[in-house]
Amino acid sequence: MKTETKHKIEVGQILWVRRSNHYRTKTEPFAVKVSKVGNKYFEVESDLYYKAKFDLSNLQLVNETNYVDQLYFTLQEILDENESIQLASKFRQFFGAYGKLNLTLGQLRKIQSIIEEPKQTT
Repeated sequence: MKTETKHKIEVGQILWVRRSNHYRTKTEPFAVKVSKVGNKYFEVESDLYYKAKFDLSNLQLVNETNYVDQLYFTLQEILDENESIQLASKFRQFFGAYGKLNLTLGQLRKIQSIIEEPKQTT
């Protein structure tokens, strides 16, 4: 039997939306207010949403498209995730290059020591 994690959501609670599609008009995160909570879903409202339904188990918008907006409890969570994505992209571009890397031996050793550190969750 699969167990689902349900987040503690209450009516009146403020959550933050990260849009899934950057081609939409509003790409920066924005706040929404929880208007209704059920057993499996809850609804939020804002200037851009009127009774938008989200799943309690994963905080994702329930719709029939591939564009699934994600809710977060704080704006900082979104900013941290965006920074992580940008840094990972920069590293992929840099280390995915062919030929000799434009790094000193000292820099390479620092990178190696960071990569070999035990993974920590933040």
